Amino acid sequence: MDLQSMMTGIAVGLLTAGMIWRSFRFRGLRITYTEEDSHQKVLDFIEAAKGMKYFPTWYLAGGVLQTATADMPYMRDVKYKRETLYLDEESFTDEEKKHFCCPDVVPKGTVTLDWMVTENTGPIVVIVPGLTGQSDSAYVQRTAMELALARERYQPCVFNPRGRGGVQLETPFLYSCGYTHDFRRAMQHIKTTKTEKILAVGFSMGANYLAKYMGEEKSKSLVEGACCLAGPVDCPELMENLTKGVLGKYLFDPFLTKSLHRVRETVGRVFEEIPHPGVDVDELKKATTLWEFDNRVTAPTMGCRDADDYYDQSSCMRFLEHISHPTMFLHAENDPIVPARCLPYLHFKQNPNIVSLVTTSGGHSMAWPTGTTMEPWSPSVCIEFFRKTA
Repeated sequence: MDLQSMMTGIAVGLLTAGMIWRSFRFRGLRITYTEEDSHQKVLDFIEAAKGMKYFPTWYLAGGVLQTATADMPYMRDVKYKRETLYLDEESFTDEEKKHFCCPDVVPKGTVTLDWMVTENTGPIVVIVPGLTGQSDSAYVQRTAMELALARERYQPCVFNPRGRGGVQLETPFLYSCGYTHDFRRAMQHIKTTKTEKILAVGFSMGANYLAKYMGEEKSKSLVEGACCLAGPVDCPELMENLTKGVLGKYLFDPFLTKSLHRVRETVGRVFEEIPHPGVDVDELKKATTLWEFDNRVTAPTMGCRDADDYYDQSSCMRFLEHISHPTMFLHAENDPIVPARCLPYLHFKQNPNIVSLVTTSGGHSMAWPTGTTMEPWSPSVCIEFFRKTA
């Protein structure tokens, strides 16, 4: 072995050892909440959370590798029974548009509720996937299975927005980070057809609009407890991280943009057959960043001036103070997409119904893999939160 090869090997070994040490150097949770007048049930959970520790899978050193596990195949068999909801066209006032991040008129469309096939009779837990997630996403299936196996016998149900989960797009109007009304109508449907309590778990983008829904509805929320995992809270800050950081700019922003283009390719014919006055399909196809994609299709279809206006309107941070039911946020310091440094900790301290947990590791994995077999850790946190607060 020549000297150069030996030095390269030593450097790689030291780098790997450093990443592993960084992953394991602190296993406790950073907990942020209102210390003086927090909801008693939230305080009960906080006491339990103080004893929690996250042990990341040892060979997944660093947030990037941990993030890559989000889409690793799930080997257990999760079966669903689909319920399709056909939504009518609906108009909104100027005041409603400010809250719901939507245009004057939202066209008709289709969403689905995929109910995991079980004999369970416990509370319903609606799972809200991330940006390009759906019922068959690995992290969604892992979460559904863990919820179904809990002693509370939860009934997992996955919400698939327009254009996802095999849902046909009927009109040139997709889902977004801030549009909540389709989800609201789905919750109203569940409430009128089921008697069990409704809880929810949201991931990434889905976590943002779940938290936004909780704040919009205040005490009228049909969801009585929510867990928001790895979600942006301040969307402009998220975009700042993606466009200025090296990993964000050269890895995750291009990756997420390509993922959105794959979504566009599956539903793009609708925008060509039923043109939207604010969308130039040819220009949309040229988008190379999330900002460009959102500026060319998401913002105009949601009634926003541009992408920056869309990010401002979409942020759940504006609604945190209004959340009236117990809500938990879970993030990882080494999340390369939504790093913990981007979180508005002061906002978390101003609402007694909110608690924020931050782990040292976990990346943007959604599941927080642990153990040699990468078992999901985050569902156990959600289950404990529901036990203490629901």
